Amino acid sequence: MIKNIFGITVATLLLFLQGCVMEQKPYAPIGIKKSKAVVYVYRPESFVSRGLPWSFIINGGKSYTPLINNGYIPIYVNPGNVNIELKQNDTLVKSHLANLSFFAKVGKIYYIKAIPHPFYHYDLILMDKKIAQKEIKDSIYFVPEK
Repeated sequence: MIKNIFGITVATLLLFLQGCVMEQKPYAPIGIKKSKAVVYVYRPESFVSRGLPWSFIINGGKSYTPLINNGYIPIYVNPGNVNIELKQNDTLVKSHLANLSFFAKVGKIYYIKAIPHPFYHYDLILMDKKIAQKEIKDSIYFVPEK
C-alpha cells in the first residue's frame, strides 16, 4: 500500500515538474532575414547572480526573458539605432541593470554579452564576432512559453 502511494506521488510530481520546465535547445545560429539584423544576447556561465533570471528590452518595446546563466536569446531587429536595456525583477536588486546602444546594419550579426560582477554591477558589451562565437557555442536557449 505504501509503495503504491509513494509511486503515485513520485509519478504525479514528475508530471508536474515536466509541465514547469521550458523547452531548451543548444546554441544554433539562426538564419538572416531580408531587411533585418540578428542580435544574440548571451550570458556566460558565472557564479555571480547565478540563480537570478534576467530580461532585456529592445528599443523600449518587447521584453525578452529568461536570460539565464549560460543562456542566450536570438532576436531579429530592424536596422538603425538599437538600445538594449538589461533588467531584473527582484526586490533586492534594482530593476535596471545595464544598457547598451549601437547601430545595426541590414544582414549583420551582433553578439551582446551580459556580464554580472560582484556588488550588483552589470555590463552589456558588444563583442567581437570571433570571440563571441567561441563563448556562445556552449550556451542554451530556453524557448519562451507561448
